[in-house]
Amino acid sequence: MKVYLGSPFFNEDQLKTVKSIEKALDDANISYFSPRSEGVLIDMTPEEREDKFKKIFHSNIYNMNDCNIMIANIDDRDIGTAVEISYMYSSNKPVFSFSGNNYIINIMMRQMIKSHNVNIDNLMTNINQYMNNKPLTIFDELTKNVT
Repeated sequence: MKVYLGSPFFNEDQLKTVKSIEKALDDANISYFSPRSEGVLIDMTPEEREDKFKKIFHSNIYNMNDCNIMIANIDDRDIGTAVEISYMYSSNKPVFSFSGNNYIINIMMRQMIKSHNVNIDNLMTNINQYMNNKPLTIFDELTKNVT
């Protein structure tokens, strides 16, 4: 089992969140790919960014194909993460959404995800339940009010 971790990481708060999820995956000995490993764009010069854009894009596509499931951090409603969610859904791979900011998911996303989680413990419980073919906590209370 290998997880694709889709998440924005363009500011310090976003980096803190993605690092927390990566730590939880490391602690659980779950293999994953985090696009952050390709480089953090905010740390690059404009020239470096331009040079890496195509490489990063193709690496992300390769790794989405290589992974079995996705964790999608939907905090700050990052458009890149939304594209990755759609790609994984269309590839028939389960997506587990996460929002530490208590974002409410919309009706389209609700149909694409296996579970929506508002804390890392619940996220990891659902990932482990899925990996062991056990029932999931499908949606937290937040999703009763989809938009």
